[in-house]
Amino acid sequence: CRELQETATLKEHSAREEVIGIVGVGKMGYWFAEFFRERGFSVCAYDVKRDRTLSASQRLGIEACSSLEEIVAKSSIVLLSTPMRETPKVLRNLGGILEGSEHSVEMVFDIASFKESIVGHYHHLPAGVKVASTHPLFGPRARRVSKHSVIVVPVPEREGDATAVAGFLERLGFKTLIMDAKRHDTLMSVTIGGSYAISMLLAKLLAEASPDFKHEALNATFKYYLVYILSILGENEKFLTEVFEEDGVRRVLTAIAREITNMHLMPHATLEKIRLKEIRRRMLESFENLPEPASIIYAIVESVFE
Repeated sequence: CRELQETATLKEHSAREEVIGIVGVGKMGYWFAEFFRERGFSVCAYDVKRDRTLSASQRLGIEACSSLEEIVAKSSIVLLSTPMRETPKVLRNLGGILEGSEHSVEMVFDIASFKESIVGHYHHLPAGVKVASTHPLFGPRARRVSKHSVIVVPVPEREGDATAVAGFLERLGFKTLIMDAKRHDTLMSVTIGGSYAISMLLAKLLAEASPDFKHEALNATFKYYLVYILSILGENEKFLTEVFEEDGVRRVLTAIAREITNMHLMPHATLEKIRLKEIRRRMLESFENLPEPASIIYAIVESVFE
């Protein structure tokens, strides 16, 4: 019901002259194509894998483009949903196309998970185009946008553009946070890189320890993990490789290895150093009006297994 209300409101207030061009129609690119189409925008899409473009066009009823040049010619806003390694190259190519042609592009942003290796490449784009690098903090199963946040990372020396990009996203119903690239990547190295690595290692150890395990044999704590682990195991291996090759993630994995070694050799001293209760208190204080989390998570996990 809430989802339908959000969609109806945004359709009523959307600017229909805005054409959204989406470059890259993987999971998140497809999600955004559907999202914009449902909210009354015209959408055109391009992917180097032609079958992806045609599939999205047929399933969603959006226009299929055959090149980046065609996206530029038809779009007022361009969203890049390309692999992280490819995004700098796409931005350079996009800059050349925008400089060398008449266009109506007003805004360009990407949705890559890490930013320090990307934001500098926006300098290839003309000054009249509003640019920023964004990170949606949700996956392709999200439905109600008002529940989710998008981090907006300013391009150095073009910080004012981030306000325009954040305003556009807020008009669509998202919550936004503006954060510089270094702080963003430091946070994501822990919350994405660290959590992905630990989850996959736990899954590997569980599979080795009990190949035919039943969920009834798992304790409540591991059931919490298992719901998350299953989502991680469904991620694209190419994306996971890109994550683990990030410099910040490598540093986090080194720190994790060091702390695990300390816990193995000196468990009591390591736990004292971590100061569990203080960290827990600080985490709970950072969430306004959040009840004791354990009972909520347990109820969710039980409903999944039921």
